[in-house]
Amino acid sequence: MKNVLLFILTILILTSNLISQQEDNKVTYDVSFGMKTLVYHTYRFTENVKVTRVFEDSTVNKYNKKITYWYNVFVPADKDGNGFLKLEISTDSMKYEFDSPKKKISYFTQDFEAPMPITDLDFLMSFLSNNQNFEFTYSPYGNVAKVGGEKLLDERKIHSKIEDSKKRDFLLKALSDETLIFKFDVTKGVYPTFDVDNDTTWTSEMRMSINSTPINGEVTNKFIGYKNGEYHIETELDSLSLISPNDNYYFSDLDKYGTIENILSTGNMKTDLYTGGTVKYVRANLKSLVEGKISGLKYKEIIETTYTWDLLKRFSF
Repeated sequence: MKNVLLFILTILILTSNLISQQEDNKVTYDVSFGMKTLVYHTYRFTENVKVTRVFEDSTVNKYNKKITYWYNVFVPADKDGNGFLKLEISTDSMKYEFDSPKKKISYFTQDFEAPMPITDLDFLMSFLSNNQNFEFTYSPYGNVAKVGGEKLLDERKIHSKIEDSKKRDFLLKALSDETLIFKFDVTKGVYPTFDVDNDTTWTSEMRMSINSTPINGEVTNKFIGYKNGEYHIETELDSLSLISPNDNYYFSDLDKYGTIENILSTGNMKTDLYTGGTVKYVRANLKSLVEGKISGLKYKEIIETTYTWDLLKRFSF
């Protein structure tokens, strides 16, 4: 009996040592933010929105919207002594599509003969984010710490002079830090602050947007692994919610203002990165419940949204 116990103890010690050795030999990865200096990166951002709205009197509204932007990201210099990196962003072109029973719009900025639907506020709000130049300053952790640029400040001054306060506030959202970061920052703050191995998980704060309305919350990220020269991260968007109620939201399908009182969104996101830290592709899917009032009637909306950011090319001079 004594020999059997000794044998079992020896096996347990050997097994423990083997597990410990395997843990010590785990392959880890430094998934840090980075972009090559003096290189232009051309990205495309696409937002697909499907809305179903039900009022308390059982009236139902439905519409679809798709907005695509093409933009360039240039890295003029290396990170500074504190690890901050400045990027120059220039939005190049935009395609806007809207389809509802009352309104249909299809406009591409590269179609120079097409009439511009300048009377539509939602189109104008989307359009103002195009043909802009501004700067993102990234922290060492891969999130946007500052938005700047002289042209951007000039554009804000021009549109701040609009006398109609509702229209002014709605259009200025297109030039806000919140909107520009959401549309044109591809990192979305998913970078881990430590080395990871396969199946490592961590949490982070994330800000997104549902139909031009900011939401945020804590999300769970998981490192899926390294394959074909790329890192892969999956993110569970567990419970993103409205940052603050909006008493003057413009409902483009009805051409009316109303309120947004609550939003709750869930979904998932996939991020593919090159080993140098540059984002190659992001795809996020969100399903949101929105509540508020329009013309005194309560409503509930189900908004299904798909966002993609994809790197089309990189080039240098």
